[in-house]
Amino acid sequence: MKKAIAVLIAVVLVFSLTGCCLKHEWKDATCTEPKTCAKCGKTEGEPTGHLHAEWKEDSINILKAKRALVQVCEDCGREIDDKTEDINSFIDGDVFLFTAKEFVERLQSCYDKQDDGGLPLKFRYAINNYGNVNFDVYNQYDTWLAWGIFYDVDGKALKEANEDGKINCVAIFVPTQEGIELDAAYYLLNWLGEAACLAIDPAVTDIEVYSDPIFNNTYADGEGEMLHGLTYSCGLSDDNEFSIYIEIPD
Repeated sequence: MKKAIAVLIAVVLVFSLTGCCLKHEWKDATCTEPKTCAKCGKTEGEPTGHLHAEWKEDSINILKAKRALVQVCEDCGREIDDKTEDINSFIDGDVFLFTAKEFVERLQSCYDKQDDGGLPLKFRYAINNYGNVNFDVYNQYDTWLAWGIFYDVDGKALKEANEDGKINCVAIFVPTQEGIELDAAYYLLNWLGEAACLAIDPAVTDIEVYSDPIFNNTYADGEGEMLHGLTYSCGLSDDNEFSIYIEIPD
């Protein structure tokens, strides 16, 4: 009798040590974990590892001209890596990547970086009396100096109802009717034009590439200069208003 009890205890111990009474409850293998028993933790096989998919855009920082990218596993969908890269161009087909508000914010940042303190300007996003999406330019004394406006892919002024719509042209105007002399207006437009070029094209490192051919041809007729895949044209209207258009060509 004692011997039988001892054998029974031994058998029970054997089953207990196996952890599952000879019946595992297997959890399927994942990219990082092998097939595993939920009861005893026993494993079988090897994990396969993540299957790296292509990098996908996660977000865009217009102000800093940076793009955040993520990579996910094609099997489990888990994010496995991320990185940030510079944006070399804000052109996406026939439109800019930025909205009107984002452009005004980036324009301010680009201008602040290039300004040597001699001409502090502030750019304020606004909707004008006609419902057009635009921005106003003020000096350090809060005096209005100039304004800008945005056009859509059809060449129509961007409206308030579509203020986050696609933009393919930014126009800047400097009037001389408000006490700004012609030379001062020309000087101001030069600064605004350079800042706008930087804000639109992150790849620009030497602004002279733009300022020389553009502003020396202020009075010239024609369709403007073609640079870096964009069209830049300047003009002087009959009422002495300087203007510069920066647009994606048709």
